[in-house]
Amino acid sequence: LIDVRDLSEWIVRMVEARATGIYNASGAHPTLTMGRLLAECRAVSAADVQVTWVSEAFLQANGVEPFSEMPLWELEGEDGLATINASKALHAGLTLRPLADTLRDTLAWHSTRPKGITLTKGISRDREQALLQKWHAQGDAEPSKGMRS
Repeated sequence: LIDVRDLSEWIVRMVEARATGIYNASGAHPTLTMGRLLAECRAVSAADVQVTWVSEAFLQANGVEPFSEMPLWELEGEDGLATINASKALHAGLTLRPLADTLRDTLAWHSTRPKGITLTKGISRDREQALLQKWHAQGDAEPSKGMRS
């Protein structure tokens, strides 16, 4: 997870410095779990929400698409993005703002969006509600350990 502002500012600095090379410019949050991300979202937004953990098998059985419908969800065993080493980019001047700042600014941006315009990524509210009803109807089976909460 990397704030696009951090990435773009660093790219501009690299171009201006005529720097060359191959860099992995990802967020340096190797310990960022979905649970920690959602807790941070809740804290920043001050929203009174309840997180419901569901199993990866349930999501897959119901055709939920990783990344397109469920951003930042990597299938169990495919956690390569979370293990990318960005130390070379960090040593070359990539700076990362605190996650809370990115979340706060994203929420502020989202509140300025025109009503009625649907985001092209992420699960729709209706589909989320239908899946949650289905999950709870089956008795809240234990989610897999692969959710990395």
